[in-house]
Amino acid sequence: MSNLSFARACACLALAASLLVGGQAAALEIGQTKLFGIGVAGGYYTENLTAKYYLGNKAAIQGFLGGYNFEGLALAVDYVVEPVELAKGPAGRLFLGFGGGADFWSWSSYSSIGVHALVELGWHFKAVPIEFVADWRPMFFFGHHDGFAGRGGHGAVRWYF
Repeated sequence: MSNLSFARACACLALAASLLVGGQAAALEIGQTKLFGIGVAGGYYTENLTAKYYLGNKAAIQGFLGGYNFEGLALAVDYVVEPVELAKGPAGRLFLGFGGGADFWSWSSYSSIGVHALVELGWHFKAVPIEFVADWRPMFFFGHHDGFAGRGGHGAVRWYF
């Protein structure tokens, strides 16, 4: 499954869940009373399980654990702040976040570590505690693939408890 197909499938599942499940103000609780979310994510050659924990004041730590190019290991940890609320309405909340983090990839006999910046656009659904996020991660690698990579896009869907 391509990353675009994966992202579309996640978006459709999140939309279907928000339409089928009733409730009030679940999105507004994400980051306030519902602090921990788990889900699935995908990006440039990676497929992951993901978790995010809100520390308060629109700041969070998120992590990703999964595969690299369907054969290796990929790990990432981010610190992100979500200071900009772009829109808020009856369906949910659209926000913009910024941050950075560290990465590790290993595949075949190669491995790289890296650091990255992070710009994310996210949506918290109102009817259910689901977060949908798309982000851009310009990275600098050390190891097998030294240098800058500006093409690192990523997406995630998380359910909050």
